[in-house]
Amino acid sequence: MRELRGNLTRYLSEARQGTPILVTSHDSVIAEIRAPSAELRPARQQGALRGQIRMAADFDTLPIQPAHLATLATLPQHHRDPFDHLLIAQAISEDVVFVSDDRNMPHYEVRLQSCCDA
Repeated sequence: MRELRGNLTRYLSEARQGTPILVTSHDSVIAEIRAPSAELRPARQQGALRGQIRMAADFDTLPIQPAHLATLATLPQHHRDPFDHLLIAQAISEDVVFVSDDRNMPHYEVRLQSCCDA
């Protein structure tokens, strides 16, 4: 179990690649970590929500400005999503609240609001 805790990220990566991981305790298998079968993975259907999402009439877009790019250049790389980085840079530059439940967002100096808070 100690080895599992110390190497969980690597084991999950291996499982994602198709290698099943057996977890043992006192020489007994107590769990198996593996990627879900294709039948268990939800099928993504492109355009499934087309026509079901409406934007409010007072919704404002936020074009990318040079100040956003300057802020973007200073952001640390807590994760690898360049689109998220640009959105964070815009939120910081415009001093607005960023709404997200991404576990990496608290690492950035942005005003953050969970999208699942009641």
